[in-house]
Amino acid sequence: EASAAFLKSAPLRDYRIIHLATHALVDERSVARTALALAPGGGESGFVGAGDLAAPTLGAELVVLSACRTARGKIVEGEGVQGLTAPLLQAGARAVIATGWNIGDRSTIPLIESFYRNLANGLPVTEALQAAKLNAIRRGASPREWAAFTLVGDPLVSVPLRTPTSTWRRWAVTLAAVVAALAAGYGVYSFRRRNGRIAEAR
Repeated sequence: EASAAFLKSAPLRDYRIIHLATHALVDERSVARTALALAPGGGESGFVGAGDLAAPTLGAELVVLSACRTARGKIVEGEGVQGLTAPLLQAGARAVIATGWNIGDRSTIPLIESFYRNLANGLPVTEALQAAKLNAIRRGASPREWAAFTLVGDPLVSVPLRTPTSTWRRWAVTLAAVVAALAAGYGVYSFRRRNGRIAEAR
């Protein structure tokens, strides 16, 4: 159900937090070849590019891009990094959390859970992320599990949340991440094959 068709048709302006746990393809030479990889269907290939992310009007206080290398992109003089974060800010998001390198689906779940728990305790986004990283260090997590996450935008954003009271949330988050990864895996493979054929044709 984590499809590009759903993302493009959802009333995104009604959501204060948008969390995308999926795959990403980032080409540091071309913004046009940079995209989030969601499930195909409904007339959509599954790839959500920079133009797609800038198109809707967002009411989100926070967008979390829990996918590989989502803070990277093409460096444009005078503009900075142009990839997946800039169009979300352009669309109205106040803050975006993204990653600087490859991350693991399962290994990042404790960090993300800690981050949202900190938000629920009233911390602003930047402090919630910092506290989650410090917690990861205390439990001996590898830097690859927490250091990749960075904040772009307003560091003082606060989002009122309720702390979940049951453990089923952990299993729901784990299942959602695995399903999204599997659904997007085929899309990444077909995207690379398609672009390979285009390159050969040229």
